[in-house]
Amino acid sequence: MIRIITAVLVLAGTALAEEGGTMIVAKDDTVWVYPRIPSEEEKVAALKQAYSLAGNSFSGGPMIDLTQPPPPKVIQTVPVEPAPEKRASADLCQRYGMRKVVTGTSWRCRK
Repeated sequence: MIRIITAVLVLAGTALAEEGGTMIVAKDDTVWVYPRIPSEEEKVAALKQAYSLAGNSFSGGPMIDLTQPPPPKVIQTVPVEPAPEKRASADLCQRYGMRKVVTGTSWRCRK
């Protein structure tokens, strides 16, 4: 199993090395593969290609002009009426149309 994993890593490493990556094999047969870092020209070319593939727009919507300050937001306020106050009922059972039945030190509501 270890041989298969090592072979896969070596093959992947050699494929990456052929593309310009760096492969280093340590003394304990550990394979380290470092990718090739692209140059600035390659980065710019990749960004231009992505821009053209995206339909010449990165955002998909209208562009934002950061040189002009944004227009102020208009917030409309709506008057809110306060909620009607609830009457506090001293007897919980009465609130639900029942009567309170006390037996000893406990109580419960019954119809």
